[in-house]
Amino acid sequence: MRKFILLFIIFLLFLPNTVLADNKSATINITGSETTNCSELAIIEVHSVSQCGVNNIKGSITYDKTVLAVFSVEVSDNLSDWNFKVDTSKAGTISFTGSSNSDTLLQDRTLFKVIFIVHARSETTTVIKSTSVSSSITTNEEIEEEVVVNQKEIDVLDAMAYAGYWLLPEKLQIAAYGGVNRCFNYGNDYTHCYTSWYYVGSITAYLGKFTLQGYIDNGNRFLEGESKGYNGAYSVLKAAYSWRDWQFSLSWANPFKSNYKSYENELLNRNLYKHTIGYSKDSGNLVTLNVSWRLSRGSKHKSAEKKINLRDTDNGIIK
Repeated sequence: MRKFILLFIIFLLFLPNTVLADNKSATINITGSETTNCSELAIIEVHSVSQCGVNNIKGSITYDKTVLAVFSVEVSDNLSDWNFKVDTSKAGTISFTGSSNSDTLLQDRTLFKVIFIVHARSETTTVIKSTSVSSSITTNEEIEEEVVVNQKEIDVLDAMAYAGYWLLPEKLQIAAYGGVNRCFNYGNDYTHCYTSWYYVGSITAYLGKFTLQGYIDNGNRFLEGESKGYNGAYSVLKAAYSWRDWQFSLSWANPFKSNYKSYENELLNRNLYKHTIGYSKDSGNLVTLNVSWRLSRGSKHKSAEKKINLRDTDNGIIK
């Protein structure tokens, strides 16, 4: 009569030392019956016990390879959303890794079941224990509905003036305008006011088929809500020539500025301050050549002209 083997399995619980949230940990729990009567086989189950979400787990368990040998491993059906692998290639050690982007381990969760073959032919006591078990804990994030709160009001006062003058009639003209912006921003928990000045100037010369022009401004400064912004100043020298239906123009933008300041932004929030400045090397000392050709189709017709003589030679004397 075949002898029944009484196999005592002592189970050890191991708490991992790697925890990333709320000082909570995942526990690897090896379970089975304390006294298992079996015919040359022993079965254990490996569980994960956690009070918070675990989406990555890695560890190993060791066993006495002189007494036991792995017969089969069955991964739990409840890990269908996990990339879970068990490695039994090294005698005496069963290592496992698992990760999931859509599922977390909560409470008691069965990971896998191991069936061992028992080598001994007599009553034997062996130990199966967990070692090097680590887990990564993630906080279960609650999806909060975004609430958009409108601020009270934004007011802008803009006053400007324009002037133009022909230094030489139909030949040389100058023009300029400027003004002031006053911004009033009233929020639920802030009040910001800001004053900025701006100006624009140009001079244009008409020399027959040539046109020469110079332009300059000081950019645009504004305050919207709690964001104070600035769009870079701009200047350009331009020369153009017209010949029949062709026009050639050469411009030099932002001369003598190799590192052009294109924008600036400053956040005035009481809890968060941020200051950003943007520079552009491509916009400084920018030389551009433009060539255009005007297309015209059809016949040109001269409008009929008729002179009207409204001269009256009658002296109005009745004979």
